[in-house]
Amino acid sequence: MLDLSVGVDNATDRYPDQVTSVSNLNNNGINPYSGWAPNGFNGRYYYAKAGFTW
Repeated sequence: MLDLSVGVDNATDRYPDQVTSVSNLNNNGINPYSGWAPNGFNGRYYYAKAGFTW
Protein backbone atom coordinates (compact mmCIF):
# COMPACT_ATOMS: atom_id res chain seq x y z
CA MET A 1 0.00 0.00 0.00
CA LEU A 2 1.32 3.41 -0.94
CA ASP A 3 0.31 6.43 1.17
CA LEU A 4 0.93 9.96 -0.08
CA SER A 5 0.29 13.19 1.81
CA VAL A 6 0.88 16.79 0.77
CA GLY A 7 0.03 20.00 2.54
CA VAL A 8 0.79 23.62 3.20
CA ASP A 9 0.96 25.68 6.40
CA ASN A 10 0.27 29.41 6.32
CA ALA A 11 -0.99 29.21 2.71
CA THR A 12 -1.56 32.97 2.49
CA ASP A 13 2.08 33.63 3.49
CA ARG A 14 0.90 36.00 6.21
CA TYR A 15 3.34 37.29 8.83
CA PRO A 16 2.44 38.53 12.33
CA ASP A 17 2.99 42.12 13.43
CA GLN A 18 6.62 42.88 14.13
CA VAL A 19 7.75 43.20 17.72
CA THR A 20 8.13 46.90 18.44
CA SER A 21 10.10 46.89 21.71
CA VAL A 22 12.37 44.74 23.82
CA SER A 23 9.72 44.27 26.50
CA ASN A 24 7.07 43.24 23.96
CA LEU A 25 6.69 39.43 24.29
CA ASN A 26 10.18 39.07 25.80
CA ASN A 27 12.14 38.62 22.53
CA ASN A 28 15.10 40.63 23.87
CA GLY A 29 15.20 42.54 20.58
CA ILE A 30 16.64 39.58 18.63
CA ASN A 31 13.70 38.33 16.53
CA PRO A 32 11.48 40.66 14.50
CA TYR A 33 8.41 38.44 15.05
CA SER A 34 6.96 36.84 18.15
CA GLY A 35 7.54 33.11 18.61
CA TRP A 36 4.00 32.91 20.04
CA ALA A 37 2.32 34.01 16.80
CA PRO A 38 -0.42 31.51 15.83
CA ASN A 39 0.45 31.56 12.11
CA GLY A 40 4.19 31.23 12.70
CA PHE A 41 6.95 33.57 11.63
CA ASN A 42 8.66 31.68 8.80
CA GLY A 43 6.12 32.34 6.07
CA ARG A 44 4.58 29.69 3.81
CA TYR A 45 5.65 26.08 4.32
CA TYR A 46 4.99 23.19 1.93
CA TYR A 47 5.43 19.54 2.82
CA ALA A 48 5.03 16.10 1.27
CA LYS A 49 5.19 12.64 2.80
CA ALA A 50 5.24 9.19 1.24
CA GLY A 51 4.98 5.79 2.90
CA PHE A 52 4.91 2.24 1.66
CA THR A 53 3.76 -0.88 3.52
CA TRP A 54 3.28 -4.47 2.41
